[in-house]
Amino acid sequence: MTKKELIIRYLEDSANEKQIEFIYNLVSLPEYCNKLDLLKLSGLDKKEMNFDTAFPIGIYDAIKPYYSNIDKANLIYDYTTNNFGELVNINDILTTNILNLKK
Repeated sequence: MTKKELIIRYLEDSANEKQIEFIYNLVSLPEYCNKLDLLKLSGLDKKEMNFDTAFPIGIYDAIKPYYSNIDKANLIYDYTTNNFGELVNINDILTTNILNLKK
């Protein structure tokens, strides 16, 4: 059985709506996706969140010595739960969503 046949069979027999929606959103991503595209793929609606794609450079500079890979993070500043906001890496939200797809 080919990989394609295996995937089609899985989708027909076992995939739930949440998994199908994720796969659809994944294959629908533009070639150059942005942070909003990643949030959508993460299962979040930008209407549900109050965030800014810019974040204080001072925080970035303070983290850089300890998190050298910070340039590859997809950071936003999230004000959804409090007025002061918090730095959030969309990659973490996306990973959590992927891990929860099997539940």
